[in-house]
Amino acid sequence: MTLTSAPRWHAVYRMTAASARDAQQRADGIAVEQSIEYPYELVEGTPFAEEICGRVEQLSPVTDGRWEAVISYPTEAVQGELVQFINILYGNSSLQPGIQLTDIRLPAALTRCYTGARYGYRGLRQRWHVPTGPLLMGVIKPLGHRADELADMVYAMARGGIHTVKDDHNLHNQVWAPFAERVTRCVDAVRRANAETGGHTAYLANVMADGAELFERAYYAQEAGADGIMLSPSIAGWGTVRDLARRDDWTLPILLHPALSGPFIRYPDTGIAAPIYNGLLPRLAGADGVIFTGGVGRFSFPADICRRTQAACLRDDLPLPAVMPCAGGGVTRSAMPELRRLYGADITLLVGGDLFRCGSDLTANVLALRESLARAYAD
Repeated sequence: MTLTSAPRWHAVYRMTAASARDAQQRADGIAVEQSIEYPYELVEGTPFAEEICGRVEQLSPVTDGRWEAVISYPTEAVQGELVQFINILYGNSSLQPGIQLTDIRLPAALTRCYTGARYGYRGLRQRWHVPTGPLLMGVIKPLGHRADELADMVYAMARGGIHTVKDDHNLHNQVWAPFAERVTRCVDAVRRANAETGGHTAYLANVMADGAELFERAYYAQEAGADGIMLSPSIAGWGTVRDLARRDDWTLPILLHPALSGPFIRYPDTGIAAPIYNGLLPRLAGADGVIFTGGVGRFSFPADICRRTQAACLRDDLPLPAVMPCAGGGVTRSAMPELRRLYGADITLLVGGDLFRCGSDLTANVLALRESLARAYAD
């Protein structure tokens, strides 16, 4: 009896283990736990063990006490579903200490099941009228402002020529700035500013909400004329991102925010490696851009992880569009030279609090930010 026929796909894990024997036992345990989740001895010698169960393809030491296991899984167990794919990748093993998912290797047969971004990196550059060079993204904040005050911020930033401006991730439907009023006012503000300056600033609305309300807000933003939307997959779910992205009547870019992703990506011996969580998963889900914590500021990650995350967003060895990498979490004008060395020009730099720290004139602050960027990236 043959249960599977498509090529298997591979996941790479790093594990803590005291010896080679311990490492083999841990790898075998992951292979079983992430597939059949059933006593292996009860299926040994059957097609369930040979075809359905995860298979340890390679096991090698990395450092003292750390081992790397390459485990393959049957493509049919996923059937192109994203939530099941993530479940097999790391579902139950996330409950065990000392196991980190570090890489994913997909055959074409499985990758073809995911259509990827509607616009992606290149499409966003076209929509935002910035064919080359780094981009700037501003944030309206803080929580507690009225809708008209937030719209004034959008207007001022757009007057200064910022490439994109987005809602802060904690702006939802508060009494001070109800969602519909905020989005409508901000869309009008960015349109007025663009008409006056001849610019092309884009406004992205945060549409996070409970359950189906998220989709209602997303479609409201689309109908109101927003230039894109933002949501947080660690809170809303990766399946939600994919559901929205592949709908025929959906037309806007989707930007992902990293809220709540810390437990997945923050620690070196557990979770999901940041380049996978913030690079590959957004591409499979159909997002167009992803915000990740950059190499400066209060959430700074090691420089090599930041570079690898950017590379995962842009890598061209997949039949899926690259997505826009957006580095944030404390970007400042003074950090521009360091950010150029870290990322080069294929990046969007997300600037929040620093735009307000420089004074109340946001238009002047954006102009100063653009000057700092131009000096840092001058040849």
